[in-house]
Amino acid sequence: MEEIPNTPIPSLSGQLLTDYTFVSTKSLFLVVSRDDKEKAKIKESLRKAFPQCGIRFLKPRANSTLDDLPPFPRKVPTCVLFLSPLPLEFRSRVLQELRQRFSGVPLLFIGGRNPPKRIFKPSISGVEDWLEYPFPSVEGLQKTIHLLQSRQYRHNYFNQEIGLFHLLADNIPDRIYFKDARSRFVRINTALAKAFGLKDPSQAVGKTDFDFFTKEHAKPAFEDEKKILRTGKPLLATIEKETYPDGRVGWVNTTKMPIFNTDRKVIGTMGISRDITHIVHMEEKLEREHNLLKAIIDTLPDKIFVKDEKGHYLMSNPAHLKANNLENEKDVKGKTAKDLFPKKIAEKFHEDDLTLLRKGVPLINVEEKITDNKGRETWSLTSKVPFRGKGETVRGLVGISRDITDRKHAEQKLLEAKKALEEKEQKLRNALDNLRSMQMQLIESEKLKSLGRVAAGVAHEVKNPLGVLSMGMEYLKTKIPENTQLQEVFTDMAEAIDKANQVILEMLDFASPKELDLEPNNLNHIIEKSLLLLRHTLRKANIKVSKSLAQNLPPVKVDPNKIDQVFVNIIINSMNAMPDGGALKIKSFRHRLTGIGSNVASERPGSFRVGDELVTIQFEDTGIGIPEEKIAKVCEPFYTSQPTGKGTGLGLSVCRSILDLHHAIFTIENRSEGGVRVSISFRATTPKKPT
Repeated sequence: MEEIPNTPIPSLSGQLLTDYTFVSTKSLFLVVSRDDKEKAKIKESLRKAFPQCGIRFLKPRANSTLDDLPPFPRKVPTCVLFLSPLPLEFRSRVLQELRQRFSGVPLLFIGGRNPPKRIFKPSISGVEDWLEYPFPSVEGLQKTIHLLQSRQYRHNYFNQEIGLFHLLADNIPDRIYFKDARSRFVRINTALAKAFGLKDPSQAVGKTDFDFFTKEHAKPAFEDEKKILRTGKPLLATIEKETYPDGRVGWVNTTKMPIFNTDRKVIGTMGISRDITHIVHMEEKLEREHNLLKAIIDTLPDKIFVKDEKGHYLMSNPAHLKANNLENEKDVKGKTAKDLFPKKIAEKFHEDDLTLLRKGVPLINVEEKITDNKGRETWSLTSKVPFRGKGETVRGLVGISRDITDRKHAEQKLLEAKKALEEKEQKLRNALDNLRSMQMQLIESEKLKSLGRVAAGVAHEVKNPLGVLSMGMEYLKTKIPENTQLQEVFTDMAEAIDKANQVILEMLDFASPKELDLEPNNLNHIIEKSLLLLRHTLRKANIKVSKSLAQNLPPVKVDPNKIDQVFVNIIINSMNAMPDGGALKIKSFRHRLTGIGSNVASERPGSFRVGDELVTIQFEDTGIGIPEEKIAKVCEPFYTSQPTGKGTGLGLSVCRSILDLHHAIFTIENRSEGGVRVSISFRATTPKKPT
């Protein structure tokens, strides 16, 4: 008995027959017969030959329709035995129904020793073989059934292989064809027929490539096939350009194989082509873009480079190569910044690269100073961005660096020119301020001279009569008895004459020439001298004086007598502002000028500039203060905030005149906690450098 492998067989209907088995204990025989006498004999013979197999009988009536047939078994039988002298037409219909129900199952016709030829006419096609009845022997029946099944298996398997091939060939998008030894098409699939513009693949049979392509493609394709027919060697994965008569152009990836007969003789060719037109167009587009990008990168003056995830150079454009004294790109591939730059700079560059690759954060427009091995300094404006691979993984970085050395040098020159211009501008401003200061001083000096002449004239004319009156009063007092009311009148008149004489003296002092004897002095010493002169007056007025005098004050060029006069006048004004007693705080300190502030000494001190070193004296009292609207007038001649008879209004005017001559800053302001703060600032004397 021939052994046939139990392999899944694809059926003609497109399904796989995974339950197709040969005769076994589970096999089923279906016997179609209407002869009850023969039925028992056939069953007995089958039982002897296949004792454990199932047997089913189907008995159609002679004049019944298909609808009247008994139900077929659900289980697919191993074999169908047909023994029925039914009318020919009805028998054909029953056989057709059996074949549809049990596709691929062998069908045996049981009859006499010499079967009539009409049994195998096309009208009853589907009967695989004739089985002699009565059966010659049990062994003969077994052998006949097995041989029949073996032949049916091979037939079914071959048919299904062809079916699968047709299914694959007609549905695959690749183009499949077979040609004979003269390169004529024997068969093509649906995809190739569609490419040729044919409605049916059979329309290509007998034709060649010259019928569908232009000579540009057909001739080299024909030469390739001739070579295959001659050598028997395949042509694998060849890219071919296909040109059609209607102007279409396509590209295919083609494999061509020889077809051999049983004698290993080449009798034709077969091939499969895949349309790669879109891939070729994409590659061409990528190539154009690549060439364009390369042209741009190679011609840019900026240095462009690409590095991998470890900081090794992958690409470098000519500008980058030139900047690093390299001639060829291969000279930089695989190297790192440590191979091109000095150690200190290279370590920083390499660390920056690794940080960017690790975090994936780009560096944009970073200015980098580079000193090469020869000590030359250059500047670059560099941007580095990561490039990513599949899955957003950072695979490296792209850098572009622009040489900005000329720009940095230009900026440096511009800064130097700006600084020089600012210095010249400052000198011009200083000169202008000095001119304005001198102009103001001249104007003020002329005013004061005019006022001084008037004051001197008035004082001269009044002083002599006052002297006469004073002597007359002294004489009359000697002629009048003491302790009389008239004596008191004379005393009051004498005091009035003294006050008038004091006013005359102040007017003469205001009008006197302001020539200064300037020499370096320590202002702390002048303050101490002024306080010493007024110590009894301050004690009598119940004024508590506190001092905060800085040590090591730089010397100041002043006229000590004039400045002493200023300090005394300011202290007396503070004392007058505290009639019921109070506190006076005097401070001295050195500092840098940051702003002029409100200077009541003049509109602007011409000799002071921001940044100058100053020595400042401050007087702070706890008096009644000065109304804000009157602060600007306190230094005007004959203006006073004291009650009538308490002052002449010339004290601060004289102080201002003296301080103007010293080019000092003189400010008066009310304190937030009450009282007045008077500040006087002098420029410190710069010691001469030894020659």
